[in-house]
Amino acid sequence: MIFSIKTFTAIALFCSTFVEAAPIDGLTKRAPKVLGLDFDVIKKSHHNSTQKRSGEYNSPLTNEGYYYITYLEFGTDHQKIGVDIDTGSADLWVPNTSANSDVQEYGVYDPSGSSDYQDTGEAFSIKYGDASESTGSTGEFVTDLVSLADGSAALKNFQFASVSDTSVDQSGILGIGLTSLEAPVYQGGGSEYPNFPVALKNAGYIDKVAYSLSLNSKEATTGSLLFGGKDTAQYEGDLVVLQHSGETARLDATLNSVDVAGTTIQVSTPYNFDSGTTITILDENTYNSLTSALGATGQVVNGEPIITTTTGSITYNFDGISIDVPISEIITDTPYGSALQVQYSDTAILGDNFLRYTYLVFDLEESTISIGRPTYSSESNIVPI
Repeated sequence: MIFSIKTFTAIALFCSTFVEAAPIDGLTKRAPKVLGLDFDVIKKSHHNSTQKRSGEYNSPLTNEGYYYITYLEFGTDHQKIGVDIDTGSADLWVPNTSANSDVQEYGVYDPSGSSDYQDTGEAFSIKYGDASESTGSTGEFVTDLVSLADGSAALKNFQFASVSDTSVDQSGILGIGLTSLEAPVYQGGGSEYPNFPVALKNAGYIDKVAYSLSLNSKEATTGSLLFGGKDTAQYEGDLVVLQHSGETARLDATLNSVDVAGTTIQVSTPYNFDSGTTITILDENTYNSLTSALGATGQVVNGEPIITTTTGSITYNFDGISIDVPISEIITDTPYGSALQVQYSDTAILGDNFLRYTYLVFDLEESTISIGRPTYSSESNIVPI
C-alpha cells in the first residue's frame, strides 16, 4: 500500500546464486523453482510542507526516503520499465505515454510497439491508503508479454494496468499481495485475476505462490526478493510462522505488544507488513502510549511530535519472536529536537523502518507470514519454499 508520507527506494536487481555473482538488472533464476528479484537501494530526500497549529512549532522538515524500483520488460519489443515492489497491494501497473512526467522517471509503456498487446476493455482504478485519500492511479487493464530482463522467463498474455493518470510519483507499482487485494476486487467488487506471484506459479516457474523479502540494513545498497524460495543464510535460526489475522483480503499478523523505555504497551492488533510504506503507522492507542513513553514534549514539527527519549530500542513482540528496532530509526533531527516519524491510522502498518530488521516469507497460499531476525550476511543458501 503506497502512502504519500512514504518515499520509495530504487531497486535494481542484484543477482546471487549459491555463490556470489555479478549484479544484473532483472528477475533471474536462482535455484530450481526459485526466481530472484534483487534491488539497489537509492535514498532520496524530500521536504514536508509545514502547518501552523496553535501552541506548536513549525519548521520545514527534510526526510530521507527509500525507493524500491526493479525492472521488468513489457511487450514483444522489450520495453524496460522500473516498478516499485509493494507487498501491501496486488496489482502491477505501469505509466503509459499519457501519464504525467513525474511517474515516467523509470520508463513508460507504449503499447503500439508490441504485437502481443491487447486491451481487455476493463477500466483500472486504485486508491492507496494515505491520509488525504487522494493518492491513486487510473487507466485500463491490458494483456501483453512481460519478460524477465535476463530472458530466463516470460509471462505471455499477462494482465496488468496501463496507467494514464496518477498522483503517485517516481514509478509504477509491482503489487505482490493476495489476489483478494486486487483493485477490482477490494475496491470495486470485480473478479480476481492471476497477479504476478500467481502467474509465476501458473507458468511453472515456481511451485508455490510464496516469496521471501529482505530489505537489508539501513546502510545497505541492495536487498532481495525471492519468488518461490528463501535464503537460509540471511536469517538466524528458524523462521517463526505468524498466522493470518484481521481483514481477509490483507495478509496481516497480530502484534501482541511493544516494549519501549521500560514500558510494555499491550497492542493485540493485526498489522500489515508493507514494503510500500516507509514509516510505521500504529493504531491510535499504541501511538499515544508510545509517544508518552518516549517523553513527548507537546511540541510538534510538521505534525510529528518532539520526543526526549532518543536512545535504545523499541521491541515488537509477536507470538514466538521479538524484533528490536533502534529508536534512532524512527526519529528525525529538527531545530527543536528529535521528531518522531511514526503516525497512527485505522490501518496499522509496519513499514520499511521496521521491515529492515526482519527477514520475511509471505506464503500467499497458506496465508501466513514467517518472520526471522536478519543476519545481513554476504553469503547465500537459497532453497525452495
